[in-house]
Amino acid sequence: KCRCCKLHHQPELTGHKTMSVKNTHPDYDNALPDIQIVRDFYKGERHVKEKTITYLSPTVAQTLDGLNPGEPGAVAYKKYIEGARVPGLVKEKVENAIGTMHKEDAAIQVPKKMEPLLNRITRQGESVHALIRRMNEEQLIAGRLGLLLDSDEKTDLPYISLYYGESITNWDEGILQTGTVASMRMVVLSEPTTELDSDYKWTTKDTFRVLSLASGENGKNVFVTAKFEDEINQAEMKPVLLFGRPLEEIPFVFVNSKDNLPAPDMPPLLGLANKVLGIYRSEANYRYHLYMQSQDTLVRIGHMPMGVGDETTDNSVRTGAGACIDVGLGGDAKYIGVNSQGLAEERSALENDYKRAEDEAMKLLDKRSVESNNALVTRKGSQAASLTQIAKTSAAAVEKMLKLIATWMQLDPDEVVVTPFTDFGDVTITAKDVIDMKAAQTMGAPISDQTIHERMREGGMTDKTFEQELEALAGQDGGLQ
Repeated sequence: KCRCCKLHHQPELTGHKTMSVKNTHPDYDNALPDIQIVRDFYKGERHVKEKTITYLSPTVAQTLDGLNPGEPGAVAYKKYIEGARVPGLVKEKVENAIGTMHKEDAAIQVPKKMEPLLNRITRQGESVHALIRRMNEEQLIAGRLGLLLDSDEKTDLPYISLYYGESITNWDEGILQTGTVASMRMVVLSEPTTELDSDYKWTTKDTFRVLSLASGENGKNVFVTAKFEDEINQAEMKPVLLFGRPLEEIPFVFVNSKDNLPAPDMPPLLGLANKVLGIYRSEANYRYHLYMQSQDTLVRIGHMPMGVGDETTDNSVRTGAGACIDVGLGGDAKYIGVNSQGLAEERSALENDYKRAEDEAMKLLDKRSVESNNALVTRKGSQAASLTQIAKTSAAAVEKMLKLIATWMQLDPDEVVVTPFTDFGDVTITAKDVIDMKAAQTMGAPISDQTIHERMREGGMTDKTFEQELEALAGQDGGLQ
């Protein structure tokens, strides 16, 4: 029993064995490389190129010439990276998807006493709609984030904190037995502490927040938490109180792209990021070969370099305007170049890579999903994420948080309902698209006028129902043709 807080801590966190907060969950270790690649390509070209050999290996010749600072291979590798291009397709697709998802805000119903909280739901003062937007962005990039409910000691008001997928390092959902429901028993969150000293210098320490359960004096579970740099000290674990009341569960919700389970989802844009990585490498090779093809090599036949130690002769060679090369009698000088026949193939391959990357991004616009919020919490499967699933998953997580707040404030949690906006079209549709569909219909394609009209509604060409459209057409001069 902990004397300072009068709590009985859970068995997995007690005993003489110390626990390091730096330990990580196997699923976290497996998911982190995938999250990192999408994150880097979302941030853009500079962040990708700063990773150097992580994403772009040096050529064999550059390796043989040496990659230490100042060596010829390092100089050539620097030009190799500088010449490559990293298309910003990942960031572009995230921004397009967010714009599509947030044409309208989610509909949120809460008890009247909670309504003021919706305008300032995070510690930074964000509204609940701004929080959902940030959640959707992280779901698209990392496919993973977490929400923690906490309270401000000064104002005694609850707020929600968002944690990136990379920050959720360890967790324990207990042993799931037949006929039982898993209950989260421990979560570890990376939460670096940054401080400004008297010299106006910022210093950052790696610290971790531990979320756990302890047994109170009445035998009920009590949520406790504390921050540590290395080993967990049970004496520092304290309950979080709101209006003097603790919580009986860990107020943390996992938010993936397809569900709210602890196991991470694969980032929805991982396929796109990998294709952009392929483009980056192909761009490097193409532009390097283009540079090499345009820079012929000078060959001097019959030229013999002066002996080492001859201070009167410069053996270095310069080419280009203003340079002078001396060749002895009987000698010759000429250029030889790289065969450029492969450049057309490389350019064609790059064009195909760009096309495949665009096709990969369009997969997110599949809006077919009818799962309820409750189903998203328990669903197991591996189908690809869609914008509708992402919207529903974030709404389910926010609803869970708001229900916890209502319970904490002794209000009715059943009054909390979060309905996401999902009435967004798949793609923009043009008049030519309609003509093409009608032509396909004439040629025997099994597509009805009502289906064509539905596609037109999704594409923003009309806001009328099929029946309203027919009625409007019938009222035109001459009637429906």
